[in-house]
Amino acid sequence: MSCEDDDDYGWDDYVYEPIITVQNIKVSINTISKNDVKTIEEALTLCLDMKLDKLNVILKNMNVYNVGDCLIVNDRYRISPNLIDIVNGFGMKIKPIKIEGMRGNTYIIGDIVTGLLKISGVSYDYTKNLSILQQAVNIDNKQLFSDLSNRYLSDLELVSFIREIKREGFVSIDGKETFVDNESQGVESDRYRVEEKLQKFLSDIRRETCQIKKHVQNGTIELLADRAKKMGYTVQKKQVDKQIQLVLVRND
Repeated sequence: MSCEDDDDYGWDDYVYEPIITVQNIKVSINTISKNDVKTIEEALTLCLDMKLDKLNVILKNMNVYNVGDCLIVNDRYRISPNLIDIVNGFGMKIKPIKIEGMRGNTYIIGDIVTGLLKISGVSYDYTKNLSILQQAVNIDNKQLFSDLSNRYLSDLELVSFIREIKREGFVSIDGKETFVDNESQGVESDRYRVEEKLQKFLSDIRRETCQIKKHVQNGTIELLADRAKKMGYTVQKKQVDKQIQLVLVRND
């Protein structure tokens, strides 16, 4: 058989076509671990514990109620005219309000920490540090603070990720893997965007925690200054090396 007979089989017209397949897969992301979420919750809780433990020096002499994530504080006998400055010193939100039946000065107090904890589904327990009265308090919702961590809680995707990490230990997202002749050509997914979002959240929380610790120091100074004033002193800050020391000066 001559070579010329090969043309009868159409070899010259044959074109190789690779076999391309696409598979839907799940991509696991471990930017933040379950232990990271636990550490965040513990650090934030500790920060608010410290604030309230110090504030309780004043609040224990008042009527304190818990409404949602906020505190309602009734200074019935007006024993602490500087409460707003002290609470602000701790980096907390406070504003005067009116509630029918409550005499003296009444305030609503809130803290961003309670909102940050809600991202992972945790509600702060005020009863650990304060004597909370159990009576129901009727308050107009307009007097309540808007969500104190709305920039995070409004991101439903982020909230979903954090709660999934707390539950499963990682985030699982959809991806597609392409194969050519059974050889993988790589995976397409939102992996890098999700990793960047989680990493930014972790950095933001660390920065918030450092800021909260500074607020604890500032609030403590305001608290000491208030007590010193009642004793006839003023408090002055004195920097020694890199530390701030407080000095009591007798008012003449």
